[in-house]
Amino acid sequence: MKTIIGLLWGMFAGAFCAFGIIALITVLDMGAAQLGFTKYTLWYYILSLSLSASLLIGSKAARRQMKFMMFFAIAVLLVFSIGFLSFSEPSTSSDQFAQLQASLMSLAMLLAKAFMYVAPGALTAYYAYLVYDDLDHQRVGSRSGVRSECASPSASLEKAE
Repeated sequence: MKTIIGLLWGMFAGAFCAFGIIALITVLDMGAAQLGFTKYTLWYYILSLSLSASLLIGSKAARRQMKFMMFFAIAVLLVFSIGFLSFSEPSTSSDQFAQLQASLMSLAMLLAKAFMYVAPGALTAYYAYLVYDDLDHQRVGSRSGVRSECASPSASLEKAE
């Protein structure tokens, strides 16, 4: 009997999780559609995320700057918030409030678009620079027989303090 009840609770929990995931994806898709993102934007985002993750895995210098990976999550949250705002009804109480609401919505859309297009590519380029700089310091250190202590720009800043 205990196994059957556990199985039923597991089915309910799985259905609840599935409906939650479907709702989140629907809201995210609505935000992406409202912002005018195409499948190529999604590919750009996923490619940048994958490249950044592989650079983080492969380089200790890039892992020191892992905190910047939050920009990927912020980009998704901005798109999600635009999709969530599309469910709200526009205010009909006064013209001035409606204009303010429309201008804030357009500002939020501009911020979401800028963040989604700029942040992933810029972050991937920054991580690639860190990896290149670390490899360059290792190569120079191996030629002279002495390992360079300054493995990245952040390490030189930490040393200066």
